[in-house]
Amino acid sequence: MQTRAKQTMTSKIAWAAGFVDGEGYIGIVRMFDKNRGYYSYRVALDVAQVYREPLAILQELFGGHLGFARNNYSGYWHWRASGKDVVRIVKILLPYLVVKSRQAKLVCDFEFHARWNKVPVEIQERRAAMWAACSELNGGTIPHAERLSEKAPLNEGDAIVRPHGNDNHETQEETLERLLVQ
Repeated sequence: MQTRAKQTMTSKIAWAAGFVDGEGYIGIVRMFDKNRGYYSYRVALDVAQVYREPLAILQELFGGHLGFARNNYSGYWHWRASGKDVVRIVKILLPYLVVKSRQAKLVCDFEFHARWNKVPVEIQERRAAMWAACSELNGGTIPHAERLSEKAPLNEGDAIVRPHGNDNHETQEETLERLLVQ
């Protein structure tokens, strides 16, 4: 039997996972490193919201950075985690994630490498495939050949691709069906 404190923490983590599922971004970001002449990759966990309170709860639970940014309208709050903290947080949220569980699994498999050392070609290729898979799952348009290379960490059928413009997300019926089968 769970204690009241453990039940409360479980509830907070489940709430946080739902909030990240609906308002957040879990993925891998690619940047071109001009000095080294190749792409570098980092894991990302970002949540943006016009209200500060939910993001302050995420910061209280997991750490990370809470900030405010201005846009054309008024502004928004954002909470971010970086580096190995992203993997730590995503592993905690993973059992409760529904929409972003595939992206979370890819992020958990990200191999960190010492920043000052050149990243081996095999790891660069794996990161490129993981980035393409995450981008596809998050609704981006990635050249199909890059995603389906032999280095891709997912099977071809794992990513949902719809040519009719449904942002590459499951329908509510597909999500429910998948959850019932598990």
